[in-house]
Amino acid sequence: RINLVDRRTSERYVLPGDGGKTPRWSRANGHLFFHTPGGEFFEVTPVAGARPPEWPLKPLFHAGVLWGFDIDARGQHVLASIRSDSDRLDEIVVLVNLPKAVEQGL
Repeated sequence: RINLVDRRTSERYVLPGDGGKTPRWSRANGHLFFHTPGGEFFEVTPVAGARPPEWPLKPLFHAGVLWGFDIDARGQHVLASIRSDSDRLDEIVVLVNLPKAVEQGL
């Protein structure tokens, strides 16, 4: 699960979702990205004046088993390590246009 703390009030919040892990902030647009143990990849958009559990949670794609990932400052490019379910070696994947890939139903 993804826990957030308001720095001003020290209030603690838990984002909705099924066991989110490895959260990454996109510095330029302020969005938060994370994945679940089941391989679902999500984007959370902070909304001024709303508590974190009320922020929109957008499922982006299913990626299989992610070992880890990072996202660029603008939230456009993803670098991920994906564990193979077969005898193949694990893969490193670079997604160079996340918004376009999601639009096309990645």
